[in-house]
Amino acid sequence: MCNCQSYNMGGGEVPEVVLQPQDAALTGGRDSVCVDACIADAIAHLWKCGLPTLNSCCGHSKELPSVVVPESGDPQAYLAALGAFDGRQWVVLRWELVTHKSMAN
Repeated sequence: MCNCQSYNMGGGEVPEVVLQPQDAALTGGRDSVCVDACIADAIAHLWKCGLPTLNSCCGHSKELPSVVVPESGDPQAYLAALGAFDGRQWVVLRWELVTHKSMAN
């Protein structure tokens, strides 16, 4: 059972972990990233595999753990890397930038 603190779901006692990737390109340019404690090792494993991440959440025992990957990311590569390292079922979400323009008056 997860006991990670959640800023938006409430509860939990275990604080987030601050990870520093070996290359800021793996985190959208950030030198450090706060990650839920119970998935920190899995996220670090993705980075060691050269797989960048944009966001993640352990699900706080209410949802499956998830990771958001760049638009260019292959979700199957992430699922394979996670499956080899972590026995849990994961949700991989791929970021996609979609432009919506307002109607001209």
